[in-house]
Order: sequence, then structure tokens, then C-alpha cells
Amino acid sequence: MFWLNVPLIAVSLVLCSFSVKESRSDQDAPGLDWPGLVLISLGIPAVVLAFTLGDHWGWSSARTLGLLAFAAASLVAFHAVERRAADPIIDFRLFRHRAFLGAVVSDFALACFYATVLFLLPLYLSGVRSYDGYATGALLLCTAVMAALSPGVGRLTDRYGPRKLLAAGFAAFTVSALLLARIAPDSPMGYLALALVAMGIGWAFILGPATVSALSAVPERQAGLAVGSSWTFHNLGGAIGLAAAINLYRLQGERTLNAELAERQAPTGPWTRSVVGDPEHATALLQQHTSLSGPEAGEVYGQVFSHGMQAAMWMVAGTSLAALTALGLLGLSARRSTAATCEVAADNELAR
Repeated sequence: MFWLNVPLIAVSLVLCSFSVKESRSDQDAPGLDWPGLVLISLGIPAVVLAFTLGDHWGWSSARTLGLLAFAAASLVAFHAVERRAADPIIDFRLFRHRAFLGAVVSDFALACFYATVLFLLPLYLSGVRSYDGYATGALLLCTAVMAALSPGVGRLTDRYGPRKLLAAGFAAFTVSALLLARIAPDSPMGYLALALVAMGIGWAFILGPATVSALSAVPERQAGLAVGSSWTFHNLGGAIGLAAAINLYRLQGERTLNAELAERQAPTGPWTRSVVGDPEHATALLQQHTSLSGPEAGEVYGQVFSHGMQAAMWMVAGTSLAALTALGLLGLSARRSTAATCEVAADNELAR
């Protein structure tokens, strides 16, 4: 499937070679911040690894706690280094700008949402609904509404600014997550398509406006730094969000599996973790360790996966609502700041 990308990349390179205008800073070319690069390259993978394997190792195990402590130390050191670096990888002074902070929050929550949904939903469609790759791909195309809406969203951003568009996007994301949080083994395809369309709408209203919000916070010569910094948090949101969602899926899935087996008076054991974590062989494992028939094993696994996915979808619904709230607070703060500035100016005018 990766060969499909080769001609698209080739066409993109050709288009960029003559259509993208080169721009350079009028200052000296920045150097590479090697200490910051090393520290962030150690800290972020340690966080992701701890979240990913913490459930397997145990959250209070020495390996998990050691990784989290190492990650915290690396990222604290990274922050200290970046504050003194001549050409920092992430300029933390940018966070003083509400527009940039809104972009970071939006990018983080956006990646958390789509990384989780696009990981779990295909597994649901193949493992629970027994859809083949073509049917799964066709259903996921519902998110392509993003491509259709993006040009119009760009024009709306020019007219109304990014904050209102970002708020609309996270409202759509919340609707999508709440629909997916009620997913069941027999959910109608129309229901799933509606949830994916809402996701595509939210994606269109967030991706472009978040970039505009990051760029609007800095002068043109810092555009690359602003976009690079916001996309660092974008990628971090996808990695940490997916790891956290999978842990919630596993936790709820194991609870559901133990309850389903107890209801059927079937044995349990350490093997149940493999059922939850290995969708491809889940029904075979159930039949191997219990007396369940093929259809019964499929029914049990459908309940396990659906309940696990519901827990993950409640998480992304929460992150979307948190992003929506943060954008509202940042906008309220900006309005208060503007009102206070206008009030001071009016008082000065009256004094004169």
C-alpha cells in the first residue's frame, strides 16, 4: 500500500518545484540546537513508551515509574536548555500569545482524536463486523468530507478568524465522539457513517485554522518556528493520546470479558489479556480456553471490543470538550484584555 504514495509524492515534488515561493529570514541562518534535540528525543519517546507498556508492566512497576521519572527529568532539562538557547527548537516565549496557545491546544487534541479513531475503528470493522479491507476503506472515506470543506473553511478563516472555526470544529468532534461512544456490535452502517462525517467536518474546521492561529501569533520571520513548534505538540498529542486510549480500551475490555465469561460460567485466567490485546486471534483464543462455540466466542468478543472502544471514545470526547473550553477561555481572556485596553484609552482621552 505504501507504493500508492510514491506517485503522489512525485507529483507533489514537481508542483512544489515551481509553485512554492522561497522565503528566507533576513537574519543569519539559525544553528541546530543539539542539546535540545537530544533531550526532546529522549523525553518524548520515554513518555510514549511508559504510557504504551505501563499496563503490561504494571503502573507501579520500577520500569514504568523509572521511565516516567526519566521522561520528566529530560523534559524539564529540555525546558531549561531551550530558555537559554540562541536558536531553540521550541521557543517557550511563544506561549505568551493566546493565538499560539490556542493553536497548540487544537493541534494536540486534533491528533489525539484522529489517531485514536483511525486506529480502533478499522479493528472494529474487521474484527467485530467481519468487513474486508475494501468495505472498511469505503466507510472511512466518509471523513473525506474534510477535503471538500477545507477551501470554504479557509475563506471563513480569512473572514472571521481562526478561533470561531476551531470552536466549531471541536463541537463537531465532540458530536462524533459521543456517537462513537455508543457503538455496539450491531450498530447500523448509517450510524457509523454519520459519526465519521461529523469527524471529517471537525477535522476540516481545525487543521487549517490551527495553522493560521499559530502563524498569526508571530512575525513572518518566525513562521517556521511557530508551525514547527505547534506540530511538535500535534505529533505528541497523537502519540500520547493513542497510548492513553489503548490503555483505557484494554482496561474496559478486560472488565467486560471477565463479566461475560462469568455470566457464561466459563473459566478465566491470564490468557484473557491476550484476547483483549490480539483482535486477530481473539475468537480462536476464546474457543481454545473455554467451551464456547464459534458464534458465542464472536458474540463475546464483539461485546469486549465495543465496550473497550466506548471507553476510548469517551476519552477523546473529553479531550475535545477540554479543547473547546480552553478556546472559550482564551477568547474570553482576549476580549477582557481588549476591553481593558479600550477603557484605559478612553480614560486617558477624557483626562486630556
